[in-house]
Amino acid sequence: SRSMMNEGRMSTRIWLGTVVAMGASLVAAPQVPTANDIVVTNAWMREASAGQASTSAYFVLENRAAEPATLVGVTSDVAAVAELHTMRKSEGPPSMRGMPMGEMMTMVQVDRVVVPAKGRVDLKPGSLHVMLFNVSKPLAVGGSAELTLRFSGGVTKTVRALVASRAAVGSPAAGSSGR
Repeated sequence: SRSMMNEGRMSTRIWLGTVVAMGASLVAAPQVPTANDIVVTNAWMREASAGQASTSAYFVLENRAAEPATLVGVTSDVAAVAELHTMRKSEGPPSMRGMPMGEMMTMVQVDRVVVPAKGRVDLKPGSLHVMLFNVSKPLAVGGSAELTLRFSGGVTKTVRALVASRAAVGSPAAGSSGR
């Protein structure tokens, strides 16, 4: 009977130890950034006519969380397809290799954009950006359109992007769009 009591106490200790260990692992688990941790500013896109093959969109992503935030997709109310892209240097045609101007910039699709913990990433011309394909309605200068950003962990942010001229190199209104 005494050995049964010891076994009962031991199994209680093991069970309590397991519960404490599980609780500690939950506390130590990394926290996925929430919608409140991710701030989107200066959202803008270049003008386009309905049926135009493509246009591009830009914005600043700020992550206020202690863990990285990962942008994994974008949709828009004005385009059939939206993709994340970046620009990379590549060698030009063989006839230009070795020459001072022998490098070319090439657009490449990327599957994610990581925003560091307590950091920011600028999506801007000549760098990371969103390509919008098969534009469904005219985008006139001064207008706006929605972009919905999808982050890992299920977080989404919808922002309004102002439309700027095709020649624009920056946001038409600093502070445009949403938090």
